[in-house]
Amino acid sequence: MVTEEELSFEISPEPETIGSTVGAGDSFTATAIMGYLQRKKLSEINKHANAVASYVCTQTGAVPMLPEKLINIEL
Repeated sequence: MVTEEELSFEISPEPETIGSTVGAGDSFTATAIMGYLQRKKLSEINKHANAVASYVCTQTGAVPMLPEKLINIEL
């Protein structure tokens, strides 16, 4: 069950140099779905999904290889 505190949270993005925004939404959604299926807290899902989408925006192309720190993240 989701508590009211979990429905509202804020994440400040790290400043990044943008390479391309192609794939950012898809990577966010895929990461969010994986977190949901793993029964992570919404705040953890949002933090991880934002980190992955942010990284994707720093790359060129729609499907960059993710660094190990974003693949095997423990929230």
